[in-house]
Amino acid sequence: MHKRSIEMRRAIHGHDNAHRSIAHSLMDLGHLYFDQENYDEAAKLYKQRLEMYRTEYGSNSIHSNITSSLCCMANVYREQGKLEESLKLHEESLTMRRAILGNDRVHPNIAQSLYYLGHIYIDLENYDEAANFCEQSFEIHRKVQCAKSKLSDIALSINNLENMYREQGKLEKALKMDERALEMRRLVHRHDKAHHNIAHSLTCIAYVHHDQENYYEAEKVYEQSLEMYRTLHGRDSMHTDTALSLSHLAIVYHA
Repeated sequence: MHKRSIEMRRAIHGHDNAHRSIAHSLMDLGHLYFDQENYDEAAKLYKQRLEMYRTEYGSNSIHSNITSSLCCMANVYREQGKLEESLKLHEESLTMRRAILGNDRVHPNIAQSLYYLGHIYIDLENYDEAANFCEQSFEIHRKVQCAKSKLSDIALSINNLENMYREQGKLEKALKMDERALEMRRLVHRHDKAHHNIAHSLTCIAYVHHDQENYYEAEKVYEQSLEMYRTLHGRDSMHTDTALSLSHLAIVYHA
């Protein structure tokens, strides 16, 4: 269907092959290939779209359609393992978006670019930079009151950084990431009496305290996590979350 749409639009616009309706169809087909993990074909179409917009607006022009095309290309490069190329395009897109928006730096498009950059830095194992970009993205998304799901995604990214730091033995940094993820999740789920994501963050914090041999703090946080799981699943429920929390506490008691 998308291929047919491109053919029809090219027939309609004839010599005007840089028409935005054609570019839109190229994007739709590129997204389809991307979702199918056919990244080579997606890259070809995204490149055509980008060149089409540069032809329409000017090779050195700044336009939102160009920034979105750069993001699409960058995401393909990331999936192909071309991290440096992906990083360069996301940085270019972010610079362009800031130029377009001027003083309006609290904008979802800026937050999106920051989020993408955070994930590239995770892939590059530059976790300090990753944390910085994820933090910036979260703050903008919070201010523009975006959907809970987006804030939750960023909190998950921060939580994943904890895993990286913990594996490296950088426990202070791991703890900082866990505490920040907990703060984010409490903000996201502030209207909920209890939530699985909050309980999970508490468990992660307790893990780090345990690794640091700070058993008193580990015990306190494990107990908070256990109480939340009991609130979620019922005090007498035989749920795996509750059983695991009890197991963690038993280990701390015998440490």
